[in-house]
Amino acid sequence: MNNIEFVNKAKNIAENYKTAYVWGAFGFTATAANMQRLIDQYSKNNQYLAKARQIYGNGFFFDCVGLIKSILWGFCGNKNSTYGGAKYTANGVPDISADQMIKCCKEVSTDFKNIEVGEVVWLSGHIGIYIGGGKVVEATPAWSGGVQISDISTSGKRTKNGVGTAVWKKHGKLPYITYEKATAKKLESGNDIVWELMNGKHKIEITEVQRAVNALDKAKNNPEFMSLYWILYKLVNGNG
Repeated sequence: MNNIEFVNKAKNIAENYKTAYVWGAFGFTATAANMQRLIDQYSKNNQYLAKARQIYGNGFFFDCVGLIKSILWGFCGNKNSTYGGAKYTANGVPDISADQMIKCCKEVSTDFKNIEVGEVVWLSGHIGIYIGGGKVVEATPAWSGGVQISDISTSGKRTKNGVGTAVWKKHGKLPYITYEKATAKKLESGNDIVWELMNGKHKIEITEVQRAVNALDKAKNNPEFMSLYWILYKLVNGNG
């Protein structure tokens, strides 16, 4: 599996499946029996019971590192399989914790300006998947609870809909997948343009800069983007 395939699978789960965060789960089908099994194993899961019940018979349970392992183990959304089609410890991927997983990674860094698509992002006890454009897929009890897409800044700040939580501390490349170098591409959104421009990964055409300025109009009072906003504004207006 390469990094693009890995990211696409993570995005598919976040966008197209009903999920609930449950400690120790890696794609378990959302049944009362599986929930009780996980409660028996980890009593702390009682706090996630209400959300889990909402998707009984129609979704899947994950925790943060369980999401990553399930994808690598072959999760395919099969509701007739205990683990959604994943095979425990398949493909040479061990059953390890979030903290153990970051230790297995290559090119681990605390500088989020050089992060690549498909890398994992980590803070103590928690892990997610960077999908590009300043976005992360993570299984978390925060916000809506479950597998969801959140935001990340070049400083590692973690937010969703303007609500922040702990800061990501490190990122790195998983040893279980291959990483393909980014090629020239058409940037689809203002978010993509801004993130890639800030990281110097693409030559940005002036029309795309204009789109980035438009995308930043609502955020130009945010200190993190203020300087960039005016740089882009000057470029578009021929003053740069």
